[in-house]
Amino acid sequence: MSDCKKKSTLYEHKRYIVNLLQTLKKNRKTLISDFNNEALHDFRVALRKLLSIDVLSAKTLGFCFDNRLKSKLKSLIKESSILRDIEELLFFEPKMAESLAATREAYQKEFISKLNIADFEVEILHSYHATYQTLKLEQARIQDFKEAALETIIESISKTAKRFVKILKTQNVNFDELHFVRKRFKSYRYQLDFLFLSANEGSIVCKRAQDKLGKVNDFRVWLRSEEHTS
Repeated sequence: MSDCKKKSTLYEHKRYIVNLLQTLKKNRKTLISDFNNEALHDFRVALRKLLSIDVLSAKTLGFCFDNRLKSKLKSLIKESSILRDIEELLFFEPKMAESLAATREAYQKEFISKLNIADFEVEILHSYHATYQTLKLEQARIQDFKEAALETIIESISKTAKRFVKILKTQNVNFDELHFVRKRFKSYRYQLDFLFLSANEGSIVCKRAQDKLGKVNDFRVWLRSEEHTS
């Protein structure tokens, strides 16, 4: 690969990260000023993509977010997941709106307070800047990174697929385990999209698995709504 091509590839990956950070910042501001589920969804997707890419970077380049930043980002995902679960419960059982109103308001208030004081976009940018400055100085590592990253993703998909088959063979299906598998396929999809900078067959396959398991997860949420109302 020519130096010009390597530099172009490096720039495109940097732009990919910058676009995710812009999406993150835009939806963070929206959630603070006018909280809505669409902004929450877009915020969560951008954050999950960044965390998925960070995992890939750690396994292939040895660079990753420091533990403090990683803990902060995972905490935002966890708290936003609770808000998402409440909305899904209300979708299946609207009558629970009144009983869950106080809980939803408390989680939403806590989540927004963290978004207000957070400056994680800058922290993420600084972390990636150090990574790409290193790659810029060592252009030969770019192709090595792509090859190692693809091998890592394929190996991870294979392990998760085997885990999926094992779950399905059990007499009592564990829905939480299936939800975990779904999140893994989603992560692999994000990693492949970053690696190839466009739609690719591997990403499409992961998306199909994610969508099918998403229907299973909807069933899991419905069962929990039934438990709440019984």
